[in-house]
Amino acid sequence: MSGVNAVDTLIFERNGKWWMLTTLDSADTGDCYSQLYLFHAESPVSDRWTSHPKNPIIIDPDCGRNAGLLRDGERVFRVAQGQGFRQYGASTRIFEISTISETDYVEEHRTSIAPSFALGLKGTLGVRLNTDRTR
Repeated sequence: MSGVNAVDTLIFERNGKWWMLTTLDSADTGDCYSQLYLFHAESPVSDRWTSHPKNPIIIDPDCGRNAGLLRDGERVFRVAQGQGFRQYGASTRIFEISTISETDYVEEHRTSIAPSFALGLKGTLGVRLNTDRTR
């Protein structure tokens, strides 16, 4: 796709189609956190991606930006970035994609990861723990 401002794009195959989940700044305001869009194509290198009729499929700064894709057999999970106030990667949320088609999209929240697994954390993305006990 050309002429778009997109971040954290995921492309994957499901049921014989290629799907693209991406966060777009459709109003060109610099907000690439909250509007998640879905497209499909016949090939991952296609230059003709079809927009889903429900776009944007999510409008929510707490889960509209992708952080990765997980697969467990036939199950597909979208990992999302939870944004805090002026905080990149405040939390991580995992959603299972239960329905994806040219007319419908449904994902179900499965779990969240908050920055509570080590002292002093403010977020869960881009975290580097100091495991050197001498410092």
